[in-house]
Amino acid sequence: MKKILIYEHFTGGGIINEELCSTSLLSEAKIIVNSVIDEYCKSQEYQVCYFLDSRLELDNLGQSIVVKNSKKLSDIKLLKTFDLILPILPEQDMKLYSYCKFLTEQNIKTLISTPGTIRVLSDKFEFSSFCLKHNIPSVPSYLSNQINAIKSNTIIEKDRYGVGCSHVKKISKKDVIKRKKKVIYQPYIKGDHYSLCVYFEKKSFKLLTLNEQDIIFDNNCIKLRSLKVNIKNSHYLEIFSILQKIHKFLPGLYAYVGIDIIINGNKILVIEINPRLTTSFAGIKDTLGINMSQPKKFMKLSNINPRSQRIYLS
Repeated sequence: MKKILIYEHFTGGGIINEELCSTSLLSEAKIIVNSVIDEYCKSQEYQVCYFLDSRLELDNLGQSIVVKNSKKLSDIKLLKTFDLILPILPEQDMKLYSYCKFLTEQNIKTLISTPGTIRVLSDKFEFSSFCLKHNIPSVPSYLSNQINAIKSNTIIEKDRYGVGCSHVKKISKKDVIKRKKKVIYQPYIKGDHYSLCVYFEKKSFKLLTLNEQDIIFDNNCIKLRSLKVNIKNSHYLEIFSILQKIHKFLPGLYAYVGIDIIINGNKILVIEINPRLTTSFAGIKDTLGINMSQPKKFMKLSNINPRSQRIYLS
């Protein structure tokens, strides 16, 4: 039986030196970590441990390693007692990249994409340039000194190294007065928002679910209210074609990956790729009836279960 250590940033001590994050963010983090711990425990193939912030409690089957000091998270002697580490950190400010780079340098095996791949995907401007180079349809990103290249008057402002909906605003181009560092701008594109749950291996990939995102603007700030996991859509062939390009040009993608897209008519554009477990993971078991800790089994599936499930985030 393999020993796996799960480290989710917000519940696992990643903010041990800060105040606990907002209720909604912490709730979302708990949804993810409880789901993944449950999956690996029920597979009966793993001895499951997880880092746990000393201020929190989680109701699951795994064994917690209580974190009172951030040094515990990089305790090489402790980490090397496990066969696998599953990091679930935000890309924000290169947190996921830095931790995975550290683990790789210590020859600690991880269940995630390569550090080099994570670095490209953590930088929204670099990722936009990558997509342009490889002809992957995506929402383009611009730095503040390139803002005049955006044709639309309504634009999206977001952190260059941000994650999710944090600090994502819809603004008017004329209101961009101060040029900010570590911020990128994108044209505002109307359309329907979706995410993809994909499992990548070296020679193949599996599109698991297409998920509908219920997104609103609250005082011009974007907010994700809920997800409907595993819906039917008429664009599967086009989506699959985009995934083939992503798999070809990002060979370092590995294991579970979440991809955000927007569909405007017949046009499909990639917004970002999250090389880690995302909230949609929590709905896969109930919609597909599979255990995500057993890729050898579900990678052989030839059909998608039509059942769907909504996950409410606020």
